[in-house]
Amino acid sequence: MATVKTSDKGRLVKKWALHQPKDSYSIAPGRDHQGSGIYILYNGDEVYYVGLSKRSIKARLGDHAKQDSHKNEWDNFSFYQIPQKQYVKDIESILLGTYKTKGNKVAGRLKRSNKVVVHVEP
Repeated sequence: MATVKTSDKGRLVKKWALHQPKDSYSIAPGRDHQGSGIYILYNGDEVYYVGLSKRSIKARLGDHAKQDSHKNEWDNFSFYQIPQKQYVKDIESILLGTYKTKGNKVAGRLKRSNKVVVHVEP
């Protein structure tokens, strides 16, 4: 059974669901419900792909489930609805830097101007 949770603590994540079966992607927020956010596709427990949507998580999951090159590579998903679209790309980049996925072609990138460099004296 699909379970969607609603956050009452923070303001970044509005709703989320963890490890839901592939065929239940319609539970994710669509365009009518501020459907921006992050989703993760899994093959079993292994992270296969990390993606973002600035309009409809439900539509992106549907595309991945039915018609694109990833459709046979995953069997469950998680999503995090993030209505503040300005944060979505940075969060995706953090996750792509954390997980080495088989499905993503590029790793996430944060702005170079915000990079912290530590010099260690020998």
